Amino acid sequence: MNYWLFNYNEENVEISKFLEKGNILTVPVENNAQKIEKGDKVIIWQSGKLKGCLGLGMIISELLEAEGGAGFFVTILVNFNLRTDPISKKLLGSTVSNFDKFYKDLKKDCYRASQKQYELLLEVIQENGLAVDASSELTQNTVPIFPHNIILYGPTGTGKTYRTINYALAIIEQKPLEVIAQESRRDLRSRYEQYMEDGYIHFITFHENFKYRDFVEGIRSNAMTGQAEIDDGVFKQVALEAKRSIVESLLQNMPSEENSVDFNQLYAAFLKFIKTDNFKAFITPMEKKILLHKIAQFGHISVRPQNSFSVYTISKHKIKKLYTHFKNGIPIQNLQDEISKVVGGANPMAIWSVFAELKRFEVSYRQNIEEENPSVDVDDLSVKEFEINKMKDIANFQSKRHVLIIDEIDRGDIAKTFGEVLSILGSKKREGAPEGQAVILPYSKTYFSIPPNLYLIGTMNVSDNALAKMDAGWRSRFNFIKLKPRPEVLPRIISEGKEIDLGKMLYVINKRIQILLGEDYGIGHAHLIDVQDFQQLKWVFFGKMVPLLIDYFNGNVEKIGLVLGRDFFHFYNPGENGNILADFSPEVNKKYHDRKKYLLKAYHEVNDDAFINIYKALVPEEKKEALAKNDN
Repeated sequence: MNYWLFNYNEENVEISKFLEKGNILTVPVENNAQKIEKGDKVIIWQSGKLKGCLGLGMIISELLEAEGGAGFFVTILVNFNLRTDPISKKLLGSTVSNFDKFYKDLKKDCYRASQKQYELLLEVIQENGLAVDASSELTQNTVPIFPHNIILYGPTGTGKTYRTINYALAIIEQKPLEVIAQESRRDLRSRYEQYMEDGYIHFITFHENFKYRDFVEGIRSNAMTGQAEIDDGVFKQVALEAKRSIVESLLQNMPSEENSVDFNQLYAAFLKFIKTDNFKAFITPMEKKILLHKIAQFGHISVRPQNSFSVYTISKHKIKKLYTHFKNGIPIQNLQDEISKVVGGANPMAIWSVFAELKRFEVSYRQNIEEENPSVDVDDLSVKEFEINKMKDIANFQSKRHVLIIDEIDRGDIAKTFGEVLSILGSKKREGAPEGQAVILPYSKTYFSIPPNLYLIGTMNVSDNALAKMDAGWRSRFNFIKLKPRPEVLPRIISEGKEIDLGKMLYVINKRIQILLGEDYGIGHAHLIDVQDFQQLKWVFFGKMVPLLIDYFNGNVEKIGLVLGRDFFHFYNPGENGNILADFSPEVNKKYHDRKKYLLKAYHEVNDDAFINIYKALVPEEKKEALAKNDN
């Protein structure tokens, strides 16, 4: 383990402002950068007129390189944050001589320190009660670690899609699944839908026609220009939004520039405004009205001219480009040419009309911001530090998490749909990882990588045996979680004064299926979870469960009979009504003449006793005990 002194001159960087943001900091480092390792201890030091120790911490990330090799940075956990009570010479007392070189005119940002110096400062903190160890608080509130790629699999009806909501919320809110499971379904669903609306959760379903062009990228023809354009697929769009969240998290942990407005916060407020009755229409420079059609995914805005039904989408990113380009003023002449240079030639005036409305809205937005939050002076070096930190390898400590749910992922051709992206899907290949990697996409010819704050949750109706036969290449990229039927959650229903225990019934059915086919097979509880009366039970049983049994046993009614019992079948012998078979051979005729036939009854032919008898006939006591446990 190494010990380092991270030095910040108060005239250039007011490190105390950074420490106000919290106990996790992402900071640039130049001197000794290649020697710094994860787990090293750090003394945070302020030089200049006000010299002294502002904190003790630990390196919690690998050394990461800036975009284009412009520098390096690391993430620090500040165990002891002393921004309000820095350690002065007076507090050091007789031990001050151990820090003589730190009180000199330090020019570089990182110097070697010693274990003794770190421990002396730690003693001063503890003896004077200057701060408590932030890591102990983090330990008490352990943040669960989820794999980047999860697949929930198991028999149909085990609640895989239902459970994706729990997993998505646990990942985004960084809570244990056990905590999420204790909350009401209504609250979970409400938060889930809000995250979807805000662009943090996305839900898609794979099928045979879902291709690479839909998932990663493809080429489409622009109806307005007739030119071919790159069309980003769902996964690529979500990955770019997740990466944008990482950059935004840095902005939130940096001192604000005076009179600056965060575009994303402004834009979010603007979207809420244009959905209200106070907003009427966007106005073009020619005074023509453009109406809001809807707010699309990722904050894009769909609009149409007042006298037309043609709908086109105004990208949030193009609005942001105009916002940045015209930050210092808008030219009076050649406006359309200037706009086209920034956002391209497609619908420049429509884009401008949305941007102009945003600028009008910004006036009132700034007034509200100034009333709520007084402006803060930020030195130029702090702004430059923010620019330095706009790099690809940002650790996933403070950024918001994004979740893409892929329902029935096995219904599509996974290798073809993911394409080359499959090779960088694993955690070790994500941005920021030591072995992080990017691939070149075939249509756009651009590098593409997957950020560390993007999580995938897939669902599959598949058994262990079937799973083992699938392609090992993509299987190795996912963590598989098997969901089993849970008969204990099912209710009891009353039919003509008789109680039908759906939990015991399903338990026995699945036990019999497993005896005949193996442990991988069964019927999920989700089919019966909403059953409230006998009529509903019959519809679900014959509409969903019986077809599954027919599929499992390839139509073998004898095996289905061993699962359900004789109450669900008609028994008959073809020879009872005379020999209808042609005279062929005595041996063959006798063989088929005496064979019994089994015919599955229709739903209206089965009474409540048939369902009760599925589990009533159980004799062994251990089965009764097992069922009792399910009740508890």
